[in-house]
Amino acid sequence: MGFGEESYGQFTITQDLGLQYRQRLRYPGLWKQIVGVRTYLNQVGINLDQLIWCKVGTEYMAAFWLDYWIGNQPLYMVFPLLFALEKEKLCSIADRVIWDNTGVNLTWVWNRSVMNNAEELQLQNLTTLISNFNVAAGRDEWIWKLHLSVGFSVADIKNKAAVYNRNITEYIFLWNNSIPKKVGVVSWRAAMERLPTRAALAARNIDVRDTRSTFCGEYEETNEHLLASCQFSQTIWSVIVQWCKVPPLIAFSFKDVLDLHLTVNGSKRRKKVLNAITQVVVWSVWRVWRMRNEVIFNHASPSVVKVVEEIKTMAYLWIKNRMRSSGWSWSDWRSFNFVM
Repeated sequence: MGFGEESYGQFTITQDLGLQYRQRLRYPGLWKQIVGVRTYLNQVGINLDQLIWCKVGTEYMAAFWLDYWIGNQPLYMVFPLLFALEKEKLCSIADRVIWDNTGVNLTWVWNRSVMNNAEELQLQNLTTLISNFNVAAGRDEWIWKLHLSVGFSVADIKNKAAVYNRNITEYIFLWNNSIPKKVGVVSWRAAMERLPTRAALAARNIDVRDTRSTFCGEYEETNEHLLASCQFSQTIWSVIVQWCKVPPLIAFSFKDVLDLHLTVNGSKRRKKVLNAITQVVVWSVWRVWRMRNEVIFNHASPSVVKVVEEIKTMAYLWIKNRMRSSGWSWSDWRSFNFVM
């Protein structure tokens, strides 16, 4: 067997052996309970062994080969040939290293003497690594790598577990309690591309014959077109922004429509009202779209004026009652002239 093969095989065996010994380590105090659930946390992508480090002080109580305390990995992973020679694999740092005024003193307990060139090279590298290591003042301290200044927190675990093996959407939808949940759900589904438009149905292999918009018949019926770029919806948005006294809406996507409240100045309350109105507009346009059979078969033409009046009325009733703004009169609302 060649030297390369022997080293690789030894490395694999040593890695497994190191993991077996890690299971027998004793962690101090609270860490013992935390490490006790490492198996369950590994299932959600959290490796506690990599996140718990020992900041070596005067006690040197961390495990020399198995703990994370020097470099970027445990020493048994960096120097597998030496770990295979180690007689006391659970030894502490104090068993192997003493830092004093004379420098660094190393003590080894091998199963046999270091013999080949590969073992000699690893021993030289390990000696150099330890010689350049600076011991911290005070006692040993176990630290949490995710937040060095704060320390371990359950919130860190929850946050890492929550995103394990999941796709995180780039857009964060704002749920607004000033309107009914059913209204917000329509905007949320549209933002997530989950409305059953003709293009969406065709993408699911549902035969819709024609994916063009019901209203204009020119462009593909997608969420973006239906709620943002269709002439019918654009006309409604134009009237709404004039009514709300905000700058003209320039939307490159549907998410730009939902973020209209972020483009205007004013209080948080004003922004919340504008966001609620935006979601009511989406809900109303969606309701008109759902009546597309009447448009197709009875040649009906959706009325912009009727939809805008519905938006103003429903938004007034929902927002006024849910925000407990008894001072808002209907006449003030229609002119969008009231205190927010």
